[in-house]
Amino acid sequence: GDRPPVPLPEDSLGIPCTIDLDCWPRDENEAKCVQGICYAPKHRYISVARNPEQFPNTARRIKLKDGPVLGWVDAPDEAGALTLAEVVDTPVYADSDFTGDWPDVLHVTGCEIATGQTYEVQAIPLGAPINNEYRYSEVLPLHTPSTWGDTVSAGSGPSMSPPDGTPGLADVMAAIAYFQGDHVAPLTWLDIWDSFGAGVPDQYVGIGDIMGGIAGFQGEPYPGNGPLNCP
Repeated sequence: GDRPPVPLPEDSLGIPCTIDLDCWPRDENEAKCVQGICYAPKHRYISVARNPEQFPNTARRIKLKDGPVLGWVDAPDEAGALTLAEVVDTPVYADSDFTGDWPDVLHVTGCEIATGQTYEVQAIPLGAPINNEYRYSEVLPLHTPSTWGDTVSAGSGPSMSPPDGTPGLADVMAAIAYFQGDHVAPLTWLDIWDSFGAGVPDQYVGIGDIMGGIAGFQGEPYPGNGPLNCP
């Protein structure tokens, strides 16, 4: 059979585009043009939407660009303010392996989703051999910000712009504002760490995220294990 349609990124910006430079006026900004729409990278999440033309029973594979397969998008877990999914070792097919309502968007996180990485997401239909590369969709490229602690762009206002490649005071202040209840940027941008030493996002913006922003502002390297060295 033919390849299934390509998954879509969760579209945070809603700006039509042809090239990356259409997304924001400054070329250092990290927003990207994917399949004609600008999307904003999230620090420790990749957010994947089902293509409207997608077969119901598909699994979504995650691999590093020019690297190994990391795993598969798990069934959704209703936790906190997000519909979350983890990365698991075996394919999980929507509607076949999950009895609840499968949402249009899944926010995938965990130790495999780290700063400064480019990921490739592909769909494959139920019944297709997972070792047959032709049966996968074309690649959906998704990336996380290139610099640790970089969550928003410099500036102010009711809606922050996505990462701009430079961690600074705006990133720290955005985390503090969210912690205080002022949601100037989405949780998926600002939830970069936890407050208990586990090293993965916890669906909450707290002291760990603020301190992570400060560490990035001070030039500290990404403190996690990276996608290939998960505990």
